[in-house]
Amino acid sequence: DNLTDMRDHKSYTTVLIGNQCWMKENLKFGSAIPYTDAQIDNCMAERYTRSSTSGTVASFYQWNELMNFSSTPGSQGLCPPGWHIPTSAEWELLLNLLEGPGMAGSWLKDKDWTGSFTSVQYGLLYQNHSWSFCSGFYAGAMYWTSTAVDNHHAEARGINEYNKSVSRYHALTSNAFNVRCLKD
Repeated sequence: DNLTDMRDHKSYTTVLIGNQCWMKENLKFGSAIPYTDAQIDNCMAERYTRSSTSGTVASFYQWNELMNFSSTPGSQGLCPPGWHIPTSAEWELLLNLLEGPGMAGSWLKDKDWTGSFTSVQYGLLYQNHSWSFCSGFYAGAMYWTSTAVDNHHAEARGINEYNKSVSRYHALTSNAFNVRCLKD
C-alpha cells in the first residue's frame, strides 16, 4: 500500500514484514537546509538532502531534529501521524525476522524481493562536515532508531553495499542519517 503524508502530500510505498508495517522509502519531510547548518529547535522541520547518481534525492536528519527534540523511545518525531521512529527493539525484531543481524542486510537491500525494505546506500553526513560512504564498494546507509544511549549518542543501524550484516552503532546525535518510519 501507499501512505500519503497529509502534512505535505508526499507519498511513500510501504511494506509489511512480519506484522510490522515499514516505510519502504526514507522519510523526506521538512524544508531542505544547507548541510553546513545545524538543525535547531526553531519550530520548523528541517532536513539535509543529497542526490544520488540516479537523480533520487535522499533526506538526512540529525537525531534531535528527527525526534522533534524529544527523547522518548517510539516517538512520532517527524514521522507522519500514525507512524513513529522505530525503537532499537523494533529494529531487532525486524532483523530477527530476516535471519538475524548477520544476514538481514541481504534482505533489506534486495530490490527484487516483494517484501523488501529496499535500502539504498546514500551515505551519511558526519557532524555537518563531510559526506561519507556515498558510492562504490563501501557505500552505506545509516538509519536512526528512537533509542537514546546518553545525552549525545543514539542508536543507529548501518547497512553497506558489501556486507550481508546490519550493524548497531552508538552514533553522535549531531550526525545526519536516514530514517524509515514504522506504523503504530
